[in-house]
Amino acid sequence: MERIKTKEELEAWFKENQHELLCLDTETTSLKYKELELESIQLYNGANACFIEPHLISEMQRFINGTKILIGHNLVFDLKVLHKYGVSCEHCEFFDTMVAEHLLDENNREIGLKDLMKKHFGKEVTSWKEARSKGIDSKEWLDYCINDVLWTWELMLKQKPQLEEQKLTSLFRTIEMPFLLCLLDMEVNGFLIDKEKVEVTTKKLHQEKENLEVQMLEELGKDYDIQMKLDGSSIITSGVNFNSSQQLSEIIFKEIGLPVVETTPGGNPSVGKLTISKYLDNPFIKLLNKYKICTKLLSGFFNPMPDYIDSDGRIRPSFNDCGTVTGRLSCSKPNLQQLPSKNEHFPISTRECFISPLGKEIVTCDYSGQELRVMAEISQDPTLIKAINDGKDLHLATANTMFDLQIPEEDLYKRSDKYATTKEKYDRERHNAKSIVFGLCYGKGAYGFSKDFGIPEDEAQRMVDKFFATYPRLKEAIDATHDRLRLTGFAQTKVGRKRRFKKEKREDYECYPSHAYRQSFNFLIQSLSADMVRKALTLVRNEAKLHPEWEVKLLATVHDEGVWECNSKHIPEFSKCLVENFKNAMKLSVELKAEVGVGKNYETAK
Repeated sequence: MERIKTKEELEAWFKENQHELLCLDTETTSLKYKELELESIQLYNGANACFIEPHLISEMQRFINGTKILIGHNLVFDLKVLHKYGVSCEHCEFFDTMVAEHLLDENNREIGLKDLMKKHFGKEVTSWKEARSKGIDSKEWLDYCINDVLWTWELMLKQKPQLEEQKLTSLFRTIEMPFLLCLLDMEVNGFLIDKEKVEVTTKKLHQEKENLEVQMLEELGKDYDIQMKLDGSSIITSGVNFNSSQQLSEIIFKEIGLPVVETTPGGNPSVGKLTISKYLDNPFIKLLNKYKICTKLLSGFFNPMPDYIDSDGRIRPSFNDCGTVTGRLSCSKPNLQQLPSKNEHFPISTRECFISPLGKEIVTCDYSGQELRVMAEISQDPTLIKAINDGKDLHLATANTMFDLQIPEEDLYKRSDKYATTKEKYDRERHNAKSIVFGLCYGKGAYGFSKDFGIPEDEAQRMVDKFFATYPRLKEAIDATHDRLRLTGFAQTKVGRKRRFKKEKREDYECYPSHAYRQSFNFLIQSLSADMVRKALTLVRNEAKLHPEWEVKLLATVHDEGVWECNSKHIPEFSKCLVENFKNAMKLSVELKAEVGVGKNYETAK
């Protein structure tokens, strides 16, 4: 290992060492983009390693330009560090060993480099804290830093043949690795925040939470006392804690007398999403739903929001490409996926806090009917494919069949003059039909629907039979997915992503649990949808780079939606770019369609 302190030493190392294939790691003072300062860069080319002093970062670009493949573990962080110091690696192909590990074993949550070296190679690992305590000039600290690149290289050599063997190489190279640059953009760009709006919204949410608590107490006929504080807020004293699962169970299932629809693993009554969605017509449950949304937004988002806002007025959430077993991204600090759109169940706008700078607008894009289109692709059901390609509203059509609504066939198509009024008239039935369609594909049976809709199980079974009689190949695809799971232990999408399931022990045998069968087909839909969005965002990024005048910045993905900033003058060109690239991200048996929203803030862009 060579410690490089001068420009001449750096030049000599690159001259003497092959660096078309290079493993890189950085050490920094912080993990936050705006706060971090570079402490060192470590490089390894498979033969020689070096430790580069931070003041030489300005010399790195001309040497990195000769690198074709850049290897790293959690490479987005290192790319982010280099970007902050003006070093671009966009010309490189990438090999991120953390992403590779996640593709090889999506159930492993411990995918830090040190964890993997212990697991795969039995390495004795020194902790960061222990090495750091010896001082930044100590042998222990230098060894710690250099080991990161040596071990990442070793891990890469192990993973490459495994990716090939499991037919994951194409997914890794053509979708996951190019997408790292989109992740880099999101973590560097950040979302501009209206601080005053955050303060106003936080106060609104606190007030709404207090109002809802009072309304729930009055709905239940409970005694309470209100004491006003100097800051205008209040303290509500009662014998009820609406955040207590046990007390809520007592209230809902004993005092109000609603039937139990879900239980804890221990068999006790539970108040979860199923209970709330089933009983939303109940006055208390309607209030409780709003209260829960309010509480979650305050504790998980708005109360800590000031700590997330950087000095430039932006928040930079962390997007985790390896955070879910389905392939969807997870988001934290803060979690943008917690933000609900303004709706009938929660009328307070929370997305207005996310704004565009002067001269720019927020642009959103997501797929129209994406899950149905993916279902059609997986099943290859000709009736389903034709209906989608002809513009038929499948949820309305399903409602028409299941609930005998007598809607004329022509009014089920979006091209019909009567479609909009028909859809509005039968909105509730359409919503129930949508629940049935996705419920069936995600493994729900007649028993579950009988509970949901409060109907006899045999009536629910007739609904299920009607649906699958209309789309028989869809039922065959679900059964085939279950058969493959039984034989192989995993489900795999058309682009190669896998979801592996574990058997559970019974008294004298092992088998896959029922939830594995339910989740296997669900995985095929969610996972392909997520990779479709990855591909679309990458294509959009590539085209936007050719048009710097658009001033496009990718800000975030929220669920399966992309969010950008764009120069207001170039919204039409960029909108066309979005629609075309989303449409062409993957070739399916049905046409892909995308919807674009534009506004001064995230709420109005929806």
